Amino acid sequence: MKGDYGKAVDRKKLGLDYLSASDDWAKNDKNEPAYKQVQANARVQAVAGRVFYKRGSVWFDNNYPSGRKVVKVRNLSDAHFQLIHAIPSLTKYASVGDDVLIDLGKIAVQLGNEGKEKLTDSEVREIAGK
Repeated sequence: MKGDYGKAVDRKKLGLDYLSASDDWAKNDKNEPAYKQVQANARVQAVAGRVFYKRGSVWFDNNYPSGRKVVKVRNLSDAHFQLIHAIPSLTKYASVGDDVLIDLGKIAVQLGNEGKEKLTDSEVREIAGK
């Protein structure tokens, strides 16, 4: 790979191997929406004042302490929309990825491909902290 003035660039001398990251980006399916391409390559995202880290296929809210109770909710299910109605800010955080764990204080919610499809009114109140 050529750098400034036609000289070869030694990737090992670079502190951050941004060249290989751009190579990975180029391998993505160009027909995928841009947000899907970002999700596939990013490991950290900041959304609405929160930071999310990707571990495996799950995005974790940086505020989430390990061991906190997690309620799994299936994306786009009735339960998902019940929570969005009760906690409108969830829409911002749900956009982080297909599988995202969001800390809500006493409880965390994991929106993903698996989980509850309906919630009782008491479950919604408990999750929303109302």
